[in-house]
Amino acid sequence: MADEFKNYDKFPILDAIKSRWLRFTLKDMIFPAVIVVLVLVCVLFAGLFGKTKNDLTEVTSASSSALLGGGLCTEVGCMETAARAMEYRNTSVDPCEDFFEYACGNYLEARTFKLNNVYYNVLGDMYQENKDKLIDLMERPISQMHDYAAERKVKQFFQACNDMFSRDKKKGLPILNKVMPELGGWKVLGTWQNNTWDFNTVLKKVQTDFWVDALYRVSVETDWYDTQKRTILLAPGGLGNWMYWTWYVNPRFEKNRQDYKKFIRRVGSLLARDAVEMKVVPSSIESLDTLLDEFVNDSFAIEYKMAQIIADSDYTEDRYAEANKPTLTQLTTDTNNVIDWTQQLAYMFFYVRISGSNKVVLTHTDYFQNISNMISSLPAADKNRMLHNYLIWRVVENYISELSWDYIHANREVFVDLYNRESFLGLFRYCFAVTTRYMGDALGSLYINHYFSKESRETVHDITDNIRQALKEQLEKTPWMDGPTKQYARERLDKVILKMGYPDWMDNVGNVDLMYNGLSVNLTDHFTNMLSGNQFHRYLMNEDLNKASGDREEWTIPIYSTTMYVYLDMNEISAPAGILQFPVYSKKQPHSATFGSFGSVLARFFHHIIDEWGRKFDKGGNYMGRDQTWWSNKSVESYEPVRKCVENVYNVTKTYRLPDGTTKDVRLRAKNFVPFAISWTNGVRLALIGYRDWMKNLGIAEKLVPGLGLTNEQTLFLAHAQTFCYDKTSSWYVNTIISGWPTNDVKINMALGQLPEFSEAFKCKKGSQMYHEERCDYY
Repeated sequence: MADEFKNYDKFPILDAIKSRWLRFTLKDMIFPAVIVVLVLVCVLFAGLFGKTKNDLTEVTSASSSALLGGGLCTEVGCMETAARAMEYRNTSVDPCEDFFEYACGNYLEARTFKLNNVYYNVLGDMYQENKDKLIDLMERPISQMHDYAAERKVKQFFQACNDMFSRDKKKGLPILNKVMPELGGWKVLGTWQNNTWDFNTVLKKVQTDFWVDALYRVSVETDWYDTQKRTILLAPGGLGNWMYWTWYVNPRFEKNRQDYKKFIRRVGSLLARDAVEMKVVPSSIESLDTLLDEFVNDSFAIEYKMAQIIADSDYTEDRYAEANKPTLTQLTTDTNNVIDWTQQLAYMFFYVRISGSNKVVLTHTDYFQNISNMISSLPAADKNRMLHNYLIWRVVENYISELSWDYIHANREVFVDLYNRESFLGLFRYCFAVTTRYMGDALGSLYINHYFSKESRETVHDITDNIRQALKEQLEKTPWMDGPTKQYARERLDKVILKMGYPDWMDNVGNVDLMYNGLSVNLTDHFTNMLSGNQFHRYLMNEDLNKASGDREEWTIPIYSTTMYVYLDMNEISAPAGILQFPVYSKKQPHSATFGSFGSVLARFFHHIIDEWGRKFDKGGNYMGRDQTWWSNKSVESYEPVRKCVENVYNVTKTYRLPDGTTKDVRLRAKNFVPFAISWTNGVRLALIGYRDWMKNLGIAEKLVPGLGLTNEQTLFLAHAQTFCYDKTSSWYVNTIISGWPTNDVKINMALGQLPEFSEAFKCKKGSQMYHEERCDYY
C-alpha cells in the first residue's frame, strides 16, 4: 500500500487548488453581467433614484459600499454580495417552504474548494482560503533576515519542514540519535539497560523534552472559581494517535486492533533497518523478530490496560472546587508513589518553581489512582521493559510525520486501514499545520499585515454596539425575567470584553520578534526545529501559569481562524481577523448582509452570556457552582415553560436524504439542543433589531443589494442562512444525522420558522413550512 501513496505525495495539494482559477465558475459570469445591467439601470433611472452626495447623510462609521438613500447600491461590496448570493441561491425553491434550500441549494456546485478539501461549509472554505494565502506568503522572499526576526523564523521553519530531500537522507536517524539516547536506549537495538533505567526520569523527559502525552496529559487552565488564577490540569492521555479508547476494549474492533499492531511493528522494523544501514548499531540485530514482537506486545498491552481504566473512569465532580484539588504530595501518596508528581511537574514548570504543596485539578480522580495500580500490578520481571517500550512508542508515533517518506507512508497506511479512506493534507498543508502549532502568532502577524483591513476593527462596532444595546433593551420586554435578574444581566453585558480582529500588540512587528526571541530555527534541520519548538512551548506554558488570567491581551485562537468564541468564564467574545472577511464581514459590504451573517452569530454569543449557560458565571466570569446562579428563583421558575415550549417544538422526527440516495428518519435530541435553539433564534432576531436600530439612530435608509429582488430585511435573512451553507455529501453530514443533532439546514429553518419577522418579510402564509403554528416567547 505504501507505493499507492507515493505519486500522491509528489504533487502537493496546493498546486491542484491553485489551478482552480483557470476554470470559469457561475460567479465569473454573474459578476460582469450584473455590472453591465446595473450600469444601464443607473443611466436610465438616475433622474428617478439619484441623490447627490450633499443630500446623503454623513455617516463616518458606515461601510463605504453601503451607500445610503433610495435605489440600488452599485459599489464593489454590494456587487460582490449580490454575485455570491445569486451563486448559492436556488430560486426554484419557495423560501416559505424550505428557506435553507432556497438560500443554499446551489452551494455545492458553486463552492470553489472541492479537490481534497476536508472542510464542508462556508466558514471552512474561508478558513482554507486564509491558509492558502498564508502558504503562498510563506514561499515569498524573506524581508527581515536578522537573527531575531519572527518572519525569518516562521518562513524557515515552514521551509525546513517541506525539505523532504534532507529528511529522506536522514531516514530514521533523528529518532535513533536524538530521542532514544535521551530515553535510555531501545531494547530492540540492544542499547537499553534494565538495571539503570528509571521510570520517573524517562516519563518526565517524554512529557517535557519531547512534548508527548504518555499516561497523562497536562494543560494550564483558568480556575473556574477564581478567573484571575491559573491552575494545572491533569487528564488521561497517551493512547495511540489514531485509536479511540473504545477500539481497544470493544470486541467488534478486533480488526482495528490488529491493524494498529501491524503499524507498530512496521515502524519498529523501519527503525531497526535504519539503525543497521546508518551504522547506529555495529551489525545486524539478532533475534529481531522476537524483539519486535515484544516491542509491539508491550506497547499495546499498556495502552490496552489504559483504555480499560478510561472506560471505567468517571469525571471528577466539581473538580475546580478547592476541596477536590489535591496537592502534588497528596496525589503522589494517593497513587502509591508510583509516579512522583512533584518531580514530573517541577521539571515541566521549571520557571514557576513547583513544589509538593501546589494543587492540581484532576479531570478523572479515579483514573490516576487506577493507572498507578495498573503499573504496580505489572509482573516485576517485565515492568520496566513494558513501560520502556510503551514510552519509546509514544514518542516515535508522535514524530513519524517528521521523518522520511517511508515513515509517512506507514502512518498513512494505518489511517487508511483504520478509517477506510484516503484523506491526507499533503506536505504543504501538513507543514503549515505544524508551523501553526509552534508559531501561530507569527503567522497571525503576517496575515493581518498582508491580508486584513485594519479599519474593520473599528467599523465592525456598528454591529457590536447595536446588538449589545438591542439585547439590553430586549431584556426590558422579557416577561419571565424579574427586575433584579434583568439588572444583573445588563451589568454582565456591560462587562463583556469584545476582541475583534487581533490583539493590539500584534500591530508592532517588534513585539512579535520579541515573543519568538527564545526560539531557534535551523533551515536545514526540521527535527531539531521541532525539539526547539518543544522548549519554546515549555517556556510559554510556564509564562501562562505564572500570569493572571485577567490578561485581556491573551488570544487562544489563530488570528486567521474563521471561528468565533464566547468565553463565559472570561466574559469575553472573540472574533479573529480571519472571520472579519467577505462574505461574513467586510467594511465594503452592505450592513443588510453583515448584520445577517456576522451580526447573527455575534448576537447568539451575546445571548449565551446571560442565558441558562451564562447564568452560572458571575459578572467577573467566576463559576458560581453547579447549583448556583445569578438568576432569581422566580426567574428560574418562570423560564421553565419557555424551555419546555422550545423542547416541544424541536421534539420531532426529521427525514434526511443520505448521500447514497436513501432516506433516514431521525428523532432530534431536543432536550440537549434547547439552549442552542433559543440562542440561534434570538441571535437572528437581535441581528434584525440591531440593523433596524442602526438605521433609525442615524436617520438613514440603506440602498438595496442589486440583482436579488429582495428587501434589505430579506437580504439579512438570506445572508444569515448563506453563512451556514454546507456539503450534504460529507461524512460530517451523515455523522451529525446519526447522532440526532440538528444539521445546519434544520437549525436555520427551525429558527426562522419561529420568527414572525421572517414570515412577515417573505409574506409566508399559515400552513407553509416556514410559518410555525407553535411559536415560543423566547426573550
